[in-house]
Amino acid sequence: MQHLDEGRIHAYLDSELSGDEREAVELHLAACASCRERLQAEREIKESAAAILQAAAPPSLDIPPFSQVQERSEQIHEQRRRGLSRGTKLAWAATVVLALGIGWYARELAVDRQRVREVAVLEPIEARPATPQPAAPAAAEEPAPATEREPIATPPAQLPAAGLAPPAAGRTPEIAAETRPEIAAETRKDLRALAALAVESVPAAEAPQAGDENRSAAGWTEVDRAEAERRLNGPLAGIPGARTISIRAGRRDGITVVRSLQVLESGVTVELEQAPSPGGVPAAPRQREPVAAPGFGSQGVSTLWNGFLVVGRGPLPADSLMALLGRLQRAQPPEPD
Repeated sequence: MQHLDEGRIHAYLDSELSGDEREAVELHLAACASCRERLQAEREIKESAAAILQAAAPPSLDIPPFSQVQERSEQIHEQRRRGLSRGTKLAWAATVVLALGIGWYARELAVDRQRVREVAVLEPIEARPATPQPAAPAAAEEPAPATEREPIATPPAQLPAAGLAPPAAGRTPEIAAETRPEIAAETRKDLRALAALAVESVPAAEAPQAGDENRSAAGWTEVDRAEAERRLNGPLAGIPGARTISIRAGRRDGITVVRSLQVLESGVTVELEQAPSPGGVPAAPRQREPVAAPGFGSQGVSTLWNGFLVVGRGPLPADSLMALLGRLQRAQPPEPD
């Protein structure tokens, strides 16, 4: 009896035989033990190979529908677009804030330079002693207004250290102000009023010095802050952080004058002399900048603050006194002894 070859056995295992051929192979296998053993061995080999391939094959993939894939792609694109838009807005906001900060800082630098230039031109001007005038006749005419009297000379010793030429003897604060086009008309008006007050307050004799207790005013009275503000009809000026140790009030040429002693944190004592602004000049923002001007009978620096003329004196340079006057606020009441 002829045995089955390898090809027929594999065709039988793979179910590739027709019905008649398959029936003939099964009849032969029933009668031939050797072919059955070969068939069993081939079947085991096939099953082992199938198990190995199944273990090595990748897991089955669940492919979603195309519409679901497209919807997910659009969602991811929208999320990325929103994130980019938020970042762009934040970048614009940061740029605007940075530009504003740089502009503000540059403005502060420009304002500081302008103050330095104005301080260099408008240094304190001390009124020279008035020359004695001959006795006027009984029917003499009324004296000329203060702004038409003899100009105030500026001693060369009081010129700024920046190398400026000493002004002529006939130059007044009004002329000095006009040499600076940047100074507003309001400031020039204030300087004319200050010059008028200086001329009226200078006596015929030599002007009293800084250490003179009277300083051309009589009747100094020790008062508290409330009484001083009542007489001034306004707030009492003070230096921020300074301690008030004394407040005195008096009158000069019919005008209420209040003098306070302020002790700085460094221990330096500064005197502030406060009186209503001459001519009722209002305290505009431009007038808060310290200006050098004569007044109240001794050398010092002055500023217009809340409708008052405030003069500062002390053992400090003029620019330091001006810086202190530029920060004035309501004074603290004197501490009890």
